[in-house]
Amino acid sequence: MEQQTAVMITVEDAAGFLAAHDNYLIITHKQPDGDTLGCAAGLCAGLRGLGKQANILKNPQTTRSYTALTAPYEVYTEDLRGYTLVAVDVPAKANAQVNFPYKENNIKLLVDHHSGHPGFAERNLIMPHLASCGEVVFLILKSLNAEITPEIANALYTAVSTDTGCFRYKNTTAETLAAAAELVAFGAENGRINYELFTVKRLSRIRLEAAVIAGLEFYGGGEVAVASITPAMIAAADADEADMEDLANIALMPSGVETAVTLREMSEGVTKLSVRTANKPNAADICRQLGGGGHGMAAGANIKAPLSEAKKMTLEAVSIN
Repeated sequence: MEQQTAVMITVEDAAGFLAAHDNYLIITHKQPDGDTLGCAAGLCAGLRGLGKQANILKNPQTTRSYTALTAPYEVYTEDLRGYTLVAVDVPAKANAQVNFPYKENNIKLLVDHHSGHPGFAERNLIMPHLASCGEVVFLILKSLNAEITPEIANALYTAVSTDTGCFRYKNTTAETLAAAAELVAFGAENGRINYELFTVKRLSRIRLEAAVIAGLEFYGGGEVAVASITPAMIAAADADEADMEDLANIALMPSGVETAVTLREMSEGVTKLSVRTANKPNAADICRQLGGGGHGMAAGANIKAPLSEAKKMTLEAVSIN
């Protein structure tokens, strides 16, 4: 059963828990991004460096952009008994990776930075003022006096860079930049990572972007942009799941857009919603009305409705905010 009262802890508490226990299995979230996977890899490597047994539960939705990052630490098992379960960057237990039976297993420690949820693990370290969960993991490893190797620095830099859009988003603070600079000093290959994640693109991704841009719709005098993505568009571009990453930012690109809505038609009448905002941090408020959540400037939801209906529901939610 879900816990009714979550225990909130400090960075030092989290470090003390990790120092006192062993045999860790690290859980990431559905449709994993660089933050959850970078956190998992960095934490796992740090724990191993301290002599702990630690692995990442292989996430079947990991795309080719991040497979090399987590591959050295992954195990695939359906029997989670005996493991000390740690979740990183998971905003709700139901958002844990698809092969995690969240109803039957108890997460001992949650490390996160999402706002708007009370925590669901036995111990919860949630720091919503930080731009990325990677910064939280970095603080824990430093509290543990773990050696920050170049491999760990690369993983955590990936986490920080991903959740700040290569330091372009408004969630980027002086603290974020200081953490990134420190990681570079520890050996993070910032140039390579930023190039691979934010510059180079496959032709399939470029074709898909072109189709999304061509189909943009505008509402509210141009302040709201809606991008629709269908299976036919994806097939025509010969795109895969890795090509879907960060597509939600395209609708925010036109001048004057304040709220960008991206709707992706999934299987069985489900539409995936992503909302990005330029100045007003209400993306999470919009998505909460539709059963989702996230950050002030970036949030999402899965709507149990076909794309056309999901668009109407989303525009109604946007108008309220």
